[in-house]
Amino acid sequence: MTTGRRLVIGRSLGPHMVPANVLAQADGVVLLASFATFVPPGREGRRLRAALAGMAGSLEDEVRAREMLGNFTAKVAEPQSADLLPPGPLDGPLDEANRARLREDLDLLAGCHRLPAGFPLGARVLIVEAEEDRIVEPQARAMLREALPQADVITLPGVGHALLSDGVMANVIDWVESWRDTEIIDPEGRRLSEILP
Repeated sequence: MTTGRRLVIGRSLGPHMVPANVLAQADGVVLLASFATFVPPGREGRRLRAALAGMAGSLEDEVRAREMLGNFTAKVAEPQSADLLPPGPLDGPLDEANRARLREDLDLLAGCHRLPAGFPLGARVLIVEAEEDRIVEPQARAMLREALPQADVITLPGVGHALLSDGVMANVIDWVESWRDTEIIDPEGRRLSEILP
């Protein structure tokens, strides 16, 4: 039996949440508006650390959490409208348990200082950057490119962190189709053909 290649596609913080044993098996990785180090060193890093601390403080109560997430969501979508985003935390309850999950995500962001655990350094890599990204700092994007010099890089003009553009999927599909017999695996180890209709 012939097995296909294994491809992991992750957006933003997502690759850092993929289990290391799953990521390590990948023959290819697509990083969408992602990063290795989220908080870069220097001035940009100090500003971003302060912003993360402020966001964490806003999670103390639901009203402040909703306001903070509304502002963050708008920043994620810019320059497009946040109305184009899929449902997210603002569309459900922001009880203590959900706010605790958001705090965990903020802690994970602040702790991202290298490529995700298990990252397959010999894999083919596609980095898709958003030219207008207001979440991942330009220095953090440059650090990712430096960490993965073998990567193919596509920068989408006029697009923000949410990658609200038809060009995203077209570019990823073209890159994936350059492989024959690719087996696409989701973060839980399921074949894409098993979970899509």
